[in-house]
Amino acid sequence: LILWWDVRRKPVNTAHELPHAAGVDVWGTIPLVPTRALQMLPEENSRSRRYRRWRALFSESVRKVAARMIRESEHERLRVIMVTSAVAGEGKTTLASQLAASLAQMGQKTVILDFDLRRPSLHEVFNIPISPGVSEVLRAEVSLKDVVRPTELEHLFVVTAGYWSPQRMAVLANGVIGGLFRQLREDFDFVIVDGSPVLPVADTRFISTHADGVILSVVRDISRAPQLRAARQVLESFHVRVLGAVMTGSAEDVYYAYPYHSPIVEGDSQFQDAPERG
Repeated sequence: LILWWDVRRKPVNTAHELPHAAGVDVWGTIPLVPTRALQMLPEENSRSRRYRRWRALFSESVRKVAARMIRESEHERLRVIMVTSAVAGEGKTTLASQLAASLAQMGQKTVILDFDLRRPSLHEVFNIPISPGVSEVLRAEVSLKDVVRPTELEHLFVVTAGYWSPQRMAVLANGVIGGLFRQLREDFDFVIVDGSPVLPVADTRFISTHADGVILSVVRDISRAPQLRAARQVLESFHVRVLGAVMTGSAEDVYYAYPYHSPIVEGDSQFQDAPERG
């Protein structure tokens, strides 16, 4: 019965399944990080070698995707990137914020916008006020320069969602949003957009038309192939370029790269936590 239910759900179990099951290329994989280690990722000064290793492995996986963005942008118009998912709970905000941070660390002037206007969360990620933000700019209550906030990371800026009114959805289809993105293109090297999920609401369908490409966030064993295919088809029906997908929860890279993410830091004791040999 469990096997029948699993087959019926058609979850995506490996990154290799994505091109065939969902019709999208794989732009990268992020390893499965233990919950405790994931909670400690922001703690740069952690004295635990094990958690520093997980942080290094996680960051390097995201950096590979960011590096591909930079490489692709050198050959074609690719500056505004939307990160979204088929449905909620597939890690899009974490992926978007980590990609923006990696681009900034590579010296790219980057801004990340919270366009998940119904369920915003970037203000919590960066611990800044939710308003004023995107919603207030679209309603012409404030200017764009008033909502672009710097972060603790050099070259990284954030625009929160602001307070949205569902009764004013028509503003997403007018010319105001186009002007917002034109200004951001002039001011930044990369614009990362954290969009709402594709299938539950129509917001992303309008906003994605202003992006140069879309990356789908996928979670191993959670994301479902039929939903991913449906999301891709919806975006393509709006003539939006789907660049590919990034899978979170991949265990493959851990086994290949694990011994090479053990930085030697002053204060480490080889007797307390000896590095792996290989």
